[in-house]
Amino acid sequence: MLEKYMTENAVRVFALLNLGGENIIASWYSSMILLIASGAAILCFSTDNNYYTEARTRLLNFGWLGFSLIFALLSFDEAGSFHENIGDSAVFSMFGHEAGWILFIILIGLVAVYMAGFVLIRVRSVPAALAPALVGILLFASNPIQEEIEINAMQAISADEIWQRPTWLLVAEEGSEIFGSWCLILSMLVYAAKGSSRLTRSDALSTPGISLNFVLSGRPAIVAIGLGLCLLGGLLTAVLLFAGPPEENAGIPENWFTSALAFVAAGLSLYLATRNKRYKWGYLSLCIFCLGLSVMYGTNIYHTFISLLSIRFGTAIMTITFVVLCALTVFVWKAAHHPFTRAGITGWALLFALTIWFSNPYTAEWGFISLSLLVLSLAGAITQTKSGEEIETPIAPKIYAAA
Repeated sequence: MLEKYMTENAVRVFALLNLGGENIIASWYSSMILLIASGAAILCFSTDNNYYTEARTRLLNFGWLGFSLIFALLSFDEAGSFHENIGDSAVFSMFGHEAGWILFIILIGLVAVYMAGFVLIRVRSVPAALAPALVGILLFASNPIQEEIEINAMQAISADEIWQRPTWLLVAEEGSEIFGSWCLILSMLVYAAKGSSRLTRSDALSTPGISLNFVLSGRPAIVAIGLGLCLLGGLLTAVLLFAGPPEENAGIPENWFTSALAFVAAGLSLYLATRNKRYKWGYLSLCIFCLGLSVMYGTNIYHTFISLLSIRFGTAIMTITFVVLCALTVFVWKAAHHPFTRAGITGWALLFALTIWFSNPYTAEWGFISLSLLVLSLAGAITQTKSGEEIETPIAPKIYAAA
């Protein structure tokens, strides 16, 4: 309706913010929120694992890993657009089209029951965290109902009519996902803060907000991250081999891996910026750079960026990119003190530079490999100590609440 009053460029900008679109900023934003929720669940697992030490209560700690896996899969689904067609897949539709979607809805219901049951058992000791968690789960569980309303609305029109999703339905469906994600993130951060307060040591970071403290050991943490990256690499390979070419106006699942990894690198850089005043602005610059990479891959505009290198200003664009990359590499290399971290930073810079220089259809895949080295290096910088022994890592997100 408003398109006739806007310029062509303005229409393109608004299209990037369309909640119902794919491979745009809005879908990237939704996917990364779910990835944040996955990370928040890991924080809850870490704090509970250090507090609940008896065998009976310790077993329940692993329920948080189930939460983390669910949110990671939802983040992947948001980027890959699987839920729109999963009911028609061979696994779900082996007994017919309708049966496939019924089985899918039943699966969603079981996941919602699992999440609600776990929250009522483990989070009920923190009322401030329980309420937003239940609201978030309820909002997520309402999505299949909204999908059913949309399908019925589509089937109600005649064959010669063009169906267009009502704005209220778009806002309700996408809004419930985003608001539900933030409710669950808030719940998990509040719960983790409450749990970590029981573990606070004399050397913990003091902040006016919610302070999250958890204990980690450098080498096991790096090994765990390395194994996680290998798993992601295996999944990326499987997607490339079996997913097939993306449909028109559909998400591109392989882009999620590189985009998510760049987002994680941005988060690690931001944390290092808050912990190291001397190199604060350098780490903040690296955070912005990685955030830009995440958007670039998540919105599938890296092909557009590569194509710009062949036009009139291509040399200037490439030169600026290389200068920024070299400056960030030198800075992080200087800030790091361990040979492992410096080697990883150097490997990331070289691979990423080669990815841009020798632009090819596998830009996202090479980006994933280079960013894996960066994530390992930044994680190593976080866990480093002079003695290399176990350290306590305080995390203080900018969330302010009454004590």
